[in-house]
Formats: sequence, C-alpha cells, structure tokens
Amino acid sequence: MTNGITEPELKNYFTSMSDFSKFAPLLPAMRDAGSAVMDAFRGGFSVKRKPDDTPVTSADLESDRILTAALRAAFPEIPVVSEETAKDSWTVRRAWKKFFLVDPIDGTSEFVAHRNDFTLNIALVENGFVTLGLVGAPATDELFIGCGNAASVLKLSDPDIRLSKPLRH
Repeated sequence: MTNGITEPELKNYFTSMSDFSKFAPLLPAMRDAGSAVMDAFRGGFSVKRKPDDTPVTSADLESDRILTAALRAAFPEIPVVSEETAKDSWTVRRAWKKFFLVDPIDGTSEFVAHRNDFTLNIALVENGFVTLGLVGAPATDELFIGCGNAASVLKLSDPDIRLSKPLRH
C-alpha cells in the first residue's frame, strides 16, 4: 500500500490514465509558452532576483501566465502550484489530493546564460504520485509527454499540435 492506495488499485489507476485525450488542451499552451520563451531568448528579457537569490526572468513570468491560465481554464477544479506564483500556504496545499505543479522555466540560470538546456514543465500530482508530465524543450523544439504507463514526443512548435496517435506504451 502506498499513500493509502493498494497495489492493484494503483496499477488500474495508471492504466486508465494512459488516455491522454482529456489533457489535450495543454498542448497548445505548452506550444504558446515555448514560443514566448524563445522570443525572449532571442530578443531579450529582464532578470530579477527572488528572495532565495535565484533569477527570475520576464520570460519565466510570461510562461507562467500562459501555462497557469490554460490549466485554470481547462481544469478549474484542480489547484495549480507554480514556482513563480505560489499563493496557497503549505497548510492548505498539503491537504490537496490532486494538483498541477508548474515550473515555467526549469533552468532559468541556463536560460539567462543563453544555453539551450532549459525546459517548461507541468506535472499532475495525484495522491503523491505524478500521473501526467509534460516537459517542453523549446530550444530543441521537443515536447515530451508521459501519462500513466505511456509516453510520446511531439514537435513543440507545430501550429496544429495534437496527438495524431495514442501515446506509446
């Protein structure tokens, strides 16, 4: 038993999660956030320091705005925690059984240094397990998706981004 879920329940849950279709609205949001981040990467961005002395850029904030707005519009019943705009206290968040976790630019220091190894990340966390992951790598134009026991890689900048076939097991 893990997090109150038995092994058979967990296996059944992950198998049912391999149907990605209900998460399809996130694909254009990842594309749009990736495009905005690359526009800033090529054209310029501002940098500030957070209280923990790590950088945050205008691109982080724009990516955050795009991703969190899409999540809240498509899944208003699921709370969103973002590295850049976390508002709910730990006391509130620890009671959540299901939430989206967003890092609008993972690798901000690399982004600031104009290195290509940064990503945009969305995870769906349920009962302590990540059941969905989207990792956009705009510098290499890739979008990695994992859902349940299936995965896929798409071209992030595709204007008609969608899954043309089921996720691969």
